[in-house]
Amino acid sequence: MYQLDRPGCSGVACGPHLSIRDPHDLERELPSGQKGAVSVRGLPTFEGYEVSPDPFVPLDTSVFSSEGWFDSGDVGYMDSDG
Repeated sequence: MYQLDRPGCSGVACGPHLSIRDPHDLERELPSGQKGAVSVRGLPTFEGYEVSPDPFVPLDTSVFSSEGWFDSGDVGYMDSDG
């Protein structure tokens, strides 16, 4: 259930996979309650940045962790309720 009953809460995590990561090292997930980079992966997250109009040039995926996490640019934390 999507509840916004606490100040500052954006609700229960839904949609793409969500993780709070170390903003200096997206490879590291932070424990519950610790503030960090709100990161997403999975559909509908994009696959990378286009760097060329040439369809044979691969997308730039350097902004993703090795496990596919993308830093949304937001800061937050996950509480025990998710």
